[in-house]
Amino acid sequence: MQKVSGVNRRNLTKYYRLLIKEFNWQIPVVDPTQCVVRIANNAGVSEKTKRTAIDILHKVKQQGFIDGKDPTSVAAAAIYIAGKKTAVLSDQFDAGPYLETKNHFSSQYS
Repeated sequence: MQKVSGVNRRNLTKYYRLLIKEFNWQIPVVDPTQCVVRIANNAGVSEKTKRTAIDILHKVKQQGFIDGKDPTSVAAAAIYIAGKKTAVLSDQFDAGPYLETKNHFSSQYS
């Protein structure tokens, strides 16, 4: 949007927040649980690992640790921890290709 509008990122985010506030828009928040299911299905993770990841998310969500965090990254972390607990994931970057995020490092280390 910066290139098309000719407005820098800082001003874009400022105007975005202003529009949301002025029009009282409710922006839907993505639930990391949905991301767990999508990523786990793409990666072929077992149902036991999915359930464990979702349980981990519920516990962390209750404590308020994931507020404001990227839901895809939180879901990937939960799958990784669940995979380690269930002895399914042996490598830190097993889920990397399935994350669909901008900032994962799996290609750097493969």
